[in-house]
Amino acid sequence: MPRRVVFALWLCAMAASAPARADKADDTLRVAWGAGGPLESADFYFSTTRTGMEIASLVWDTLVWRDPADFSYQPLLAKAWRQIDDTTLEFDLRDDVAFQDGSRFTAADVVGTLNTVAVPGFKALAQRNVNWIAAAVQIGMYRVRIISKLPFPPALDYIANTLPIYPAEHYDAVGPERMGEHPIGTGPYRMVSVETGKAYRMVRNDNYFKGSPKGDRFIKTIDVREVPDEQARVAELLAHRADIIWDLGNDQLQQITRRPGFKTVQAETMRVGYLGLDAAGRSRTPALQSVDVRRAIAHAVDRQSIVRNLIGDAARVLDAPCYPKMFGCIGEAAHRYDYAPDKSRDLLRASGYEGKVAFDFYVDPMMQAVGEAVASDLAKIGITARLRTPEPAALREAQVNDRTPMVLLSRDAHSVNDVSEIIGYFFQFGKQDYARDPELHDWLRNADATMDAAKRKELFAKAIERITDQVYWLPMFTFVQNYAFTDQLAFTPSADELVRLYRVHWN
Repeated sequence: MPRRVVFALWLCAMAASAPARADKADDTLRVAWGAGGPLESADFYFSTTRTGMEIASLVWDTLVWRDPADFSYQPLLAKAWRQIDDTTLEFDLRDDVAFQDGSRFTAADVVGTLNTVAVPGFKALAQRNVNWIAAAVQIGMYRVRIISKLPFPPALDYIANTLPIYPAEHYDAVGPERMGEHPIGTGPYRMVSVETGKAYRMVRNDNYFKGSPKGDRFIKTIDVREVPDEQARVAELLAHRADIIWDLGNDQLQQITRRPGFKTVQAETMRVGYLGLDAAGRSRTPALQSVDVRRAIAHAVDRQSIVRNLIGDAARVLDAPCYPKMFGCIGEAAHRYDYAPDKSRDLLRASGYEGKVAFDFYVDPMMQAVGEAVASDLAKIGITARLRTPEPAALREAQVNDRTPMVLLSRDAHSVNDVSEIIGYFFQFGKQDYARDPELHDWLRNADATMDAAKRKELFAKAIERITDQVYWLPMFTFVQNYAFTDQLAFTPSADELVRLYRVHWN
């Protein structure tokens, strides 16, 4: 019996045995998550999972808030800010905010938090979030400056998304372990129960300050359970033991869509898929050092068919190697490669490698079906791409050790709205740089070193033109995220994949 039919029968059985629907009258939102692995700690600075960002957004606040719709910045703990010089941001803070233990929020908490977590010896797990900070300086009870080590153009985006502010005196006294067990913040929810890696209960902070861009229509209680298995999450939803789930495959989404009492949404995300090609010769694959061969590969891959059949309707084919709404993603600078296998064959003949191109093709195991489609397209023009799908750690090891002629991977920029988090990461002679283009390296380095937005866009446009003209990467598509929830809920997804449970409310 086909797997899809078996799964459909299983869903029906689950629904038939489920208890009556939970009523929203108890004002408790039940969440089942866990596809990204269990949360290491409720202390944000000692977590690397996206669910850590979800909890942080509920329990703590940051200085500014990024609107998930248009990526604009709005006041949160800070009511105003200004760029003093290339390395200094100054913030005027709210004077009407209290932590959930009743203590008053002041500049001392900002300075204490940032100067603690930015010290290398503190060993914050996501060093990229903090290692750009030189110091935070208090210049008044409600004014503070954040100084970067060098000009750091995406600083405000990091401040909005990855730097929650803690009660500094309390954090200094209890340390990360106790903060992970009993988090205290200024956010719209208080954490009342923590079972690390298993379950979390949060209740509405009725003393949350007025005028926050996070809103004021908060559900009373949020119960979260870690449920790593996808089918188990579906079962929890259909049995009305969970009100919202995500990280679902397209088949599961379609099955839930047909069930009464539930809603489903597929949304485009900032994560982009790409084919990386070894133009530098690191893997000793001479054919891929020919730009004609790389262009032949670009024209041979039917990306539109892959998106339509394997990714989802909310996805789109990319020409530029970045998410289109991201700062610096200059789409018009990109060279475009339509599906044209006859042109691919002409390019192969011109290259002198016709009938001679064969290499190992390394693919993220989560993208195996896409890898198989790519290999099949290449076989049609006489290129042999031998599929390799090692576990992620082994794939990374092969990539940094010169063993990956072509890779199929993705990058989500960690929700940072700046193209430096994608192309800046891959093309500045790091271990994953298979282009080793000195001019490209310099453009990206200079874009990182200037605060002039217009100059940065000019440099990023040059970089995108070079990357796509030389096919160092073939941009593939945007990824999608699938959500399912009870029809009693109102929920709007965002491209950065943060669910923002504080914005979920009952119909």
